[in-house]
Amino acid sequence: MQLLWFMMTHRRFVGLEINYCIVVKCKVRVSNHSKPLLCTTNHSRINQICGYICPVCEYWNVPHHKLNLFARIYKDFNNMSDFPYPGLRPFKRDETDIFFGREELTTQLIDRLDQTHFLAVVGVSGCGKSSLVRTGLLAGLGRGLLASKGILWRIAELRPGNRPFARLAEALLADNAFKKEYTAIFTDNMAEAPRFVEAKLRRGPKSLHELLQKLSQQQDTPLPPKTNLLLIVDQFEELFRHYNKADKNEVAAFVKLLLNSSQHPAIYIVITMRSDFIGDCTWFHGLPEAINNGFFLTPRLTREQLRLAIEGPAKVFGGQVEPSLANQLLNETGDEPDQLPLLQHALMRMWDQARPQGLEQLHYDLEKIANMPLQGRILTLAHYQIGELKNALSQHAEEAYKELQQLAEPAKPQKRIEIQKMAEILFRRICERDPTRRDTRSPVKLEEVAKLVEKRIKLANGIPSWQQIIPVVDVFRQTGRYFLTPPLPIQLKPDSIIDISHESLIHHWQRLKEWTELEAKSVEIYRRLEDSARLWEQNQTALWQSPDLAIALAWREKEQPSAEWANRYGVDFEIAMRFLKESEQEQQRQEPEKEIKRQEALKRVRKQRVWAITITGIIVAIVLAAVGYFYTSN
Repeated sequence: MQLLWFMMTHRRFVGLEINYCIVVKCKVRVSNHSKPLLCTTNHSRINQICGYICPVCEYWNVPHHKLNLFARIYKDFNNMSDFPYPGLRPFKRDETDIFFGREELTTQLIDRLDQTHFLAVVGVSGCGKSSLVRTGLLAGLGRGLLASKGILWRIAELRPGNRPFARLAEALLADNAFKKEYTAIFTDNMAEAPRFVEAKLRRGPKSLHELLQKLSQQQDTPLPPKTNLLLIVDQFEELFRHYNKADKNEVAAFVKLLLNSSQHPAIYIVITMRSDFIGDCTWFHGLPEAINNGFFLTPRLTREQLRLAIEGPAKVFGGQVEPSLANQLLNETGDEPDQLPLLQHALMRMWDQARPQGLEQLHYDLEKIANMPLQGRILTLAHYQIGELKNALSQHAEEAYKELQQLAEPAKPQKRIEIQKMAEILFRRICERDPTRRDTRSPVKLEEVAKLVEKRIKLANGIPSWQQIIPVVDVFRQTGRYFLTPPLPIQLKPDSIIDISHESLIHHWQRLKEWTELEAKSVEIYRRLEDSARLWEQNQTALWQSPDLAIALAWREKEQPSAEWANRYGVDFEIAMRFLKESEQEQQRQEPEKEIKRQEALKRVRKQRVWAITITGIIVAIVLAAVGYFYTSN
């Protein structure tokens, strides 16, 4: 209580609603709710900064690293990372305390943003693009590394998906963006704000300019002068994947909006994109030029930077990584940039295995913490028995898949099969292979997955289908796994978006690779079928016959396609199924005729054989007679 009283009475000195102050080596972190401020300084200034903000260390004579441990135990002030290693998912915005090895890259990124209003952070899948922007860049802005552009920043983060304008409207209404201003406008009905903002954004490429101007001029809660907007569009390549599926004009208009918004002196655009989609940028006028001007190719971490990423987070949590283990991980990681998620996942599992006993019984007493010996977790090679780096993720995901059997009653083996089938339907839906054979994520609403499951599995009556899917999803999103998002304990609703936490799961979980391949082959058959069906409707092609028909019928029997499934890949499901049925019926009608013709052909073959044998016999007899006559004459 003394600590709480001190923080509340001294917050005027720092101008922040202080929840906690953590000192780890040369890093002072003060949190204003979810907005971290990370100040880096040399060791000679640490005590001065500490004493000015919150002299807890000196007041109770608590070492800095033990104060860090206290803050993690004292849940009332804990707004930091729960674990030193996030696993597959990207780092969160407030996880600067465990974000190591990217300090130099963060500085380079901020320098590039200082030169341009449109920044494209590009790299291969798994190189850390999203984490670098979300954690490194935002933390740098928070500690004033871009002070030349001002100190007031509003942050809007989004993934465009197939509804980019709607996603942008939601991002602009978030807490870190303009929620405060729009709450004052929509005092009675804030639920109408998303539709209102989306409609405003659709007005034209200058709509975001107009939006900022109106927010600055409103009477009740005007936007403070010199406020900057940082718009982060993560997974920018989603626009390319949906360009051929959704309204092309909408995607093109959204890109044009971003390009024009970057011309505003107070708007900064940052996009993250996989490097294998860089060629798709030529679809949009002006986008290649903007990317060339603000191009940032995410480099792979050096060996020393990787070592910091391995050892640093453990030290923050009062533990350490044995040098031999760090070297082994570095050797297995090699120079491949897409190994970072696998490395974080392996470290997360090892940290969980090394959990000490009795820490949860520790009382919230600073004096006891100050006097107790620090015995944090030590990760050694003995903890690395979960498998090699490249196989650990697949093994862990397979454990979760087998755990699904526990959701069914032991006396109902068929139920276990159905539950695992639900998982297959789910993962095949949230993965996608594009025409160039690039495997990517495809987020989906929970209710859409439920509709797919309903067509394949008989669900219990009286319970909404989407609720029956939740236990399956929870197995893959629980703490320590993070295979799916959103993570627990976030409650799922029918419109909750289910997504894979990182594409590394697609590339390294063997079972998911097989499911993705099955889905791709199924889609290939269906698209061929739909194309032929449209031509058949126009009297430009004939019905299918075997072997194409036999393959399609076997596919229909195995996959049991539905309109809900097919809508993702085409628009003529009914025509395609009618074409397939007509082809099957035509084949059945032709079967008797074919059988008669086959029997007639067999008869002809038999007659030909009889004649052949007869003629052969006659020839042989003639030859023998001639030979006999020859010998008799002589």
